[in-house]
Amino acid sequence: MLSMRSLRVCAVVISVLLTGSLASLPSSAQGTKPAPAITAPAIVLIEPMVETAFTIQVGPAGVLPRNCFLRVKGLPAQAVFSDGHVVSPGTWALPVAGLEGLKLTVPLSTHGRTDLQLSLMAIDGAVLAEAKVTLAVTASTLNAPGLASTAPAARQPGSASLGPPASDVVAPLASTSLQRIAPAPPPTMKPEDRERAIMFLARANSILQAGDVASARQLFQRAADAGLAEAAIAMGSTFDPVELGRLGVRGLKGDPEAARKWYERARVLGAPGAEERLRRVGSP
Repeated sequence: MLSMRSLRVCAVVISVLLTGSLASLPSSAQGTKPAPAITAPAIVLIEPMVETAFTIQVGPAGVLPRNCFLRVKGLPAQAVFSDGHVVSPGTWALPVAGLEGLKLTVPLSTHGRTDLQLSLMAIDGAVLAEAKVTLAVTASTLNAPGLASTAPAARQPGSASLGPPASDVVAPLASTSLQRIAPAPPPTMKPEDRERAIMFLARANSILQAGDVASARQLFQRAADAGLAEAAIAMGSTFDPVELGRLGVRGLKGDPEAARKWYERARVLGAPGAEERLRRVGSP
């Protein structure tokens, strides 16, 4: 009786006799593994300031070396992925484990089409596979940068609100101590700095709605440090006991003093809703 090994050898011999070569044999029969590959759509449609799914797959999993990553080159300036980090302007490094559910946000100034170069990289810098994706940017639904904080990516229907937008009418002040302090003119932001801050704000709002307050605070602070008043208001909301109650956040205790600090910064930056919130949390 023939062993299993003998049967496999016979099968290989018969296949070679029939085809004349080993080319038609499965890779497992030839003793080689399939090469790593990148699977991605030819075109990705994206709207400025709207977080959009960026579907990329690499594999097969069994042949990917440890610590490999995906490099994306050719991105618009200040584009932001939901995972990974910036290598240089327009170039990101994305962990393979973070490709599932990956999302991309581009700034308001982005328009037209651009070709992206995708490279699956080994930790030693070797290129394992390559692919190209065309990024097609459609017209934005935002009329002005100041409206970006209310874009669909930042607020979904039925989601919790971080409070009144910057366009709300300021309520009359009840605190005489606050009335005596005239708000300073808000600092002027460069257009590119404002766009990047708005992207941080939109991403932070999305993260906050998912319940990750700590990560949202990091992005709120980056946007507020850049001079975005709405981000300072949002940061204060994550400490304001009243706003935390509206958001339905559980297990997180409010900090009125921290909320007051951020609302004060929002007031200095020119946020109209800051005075009312300072009145509500009280003076120190």
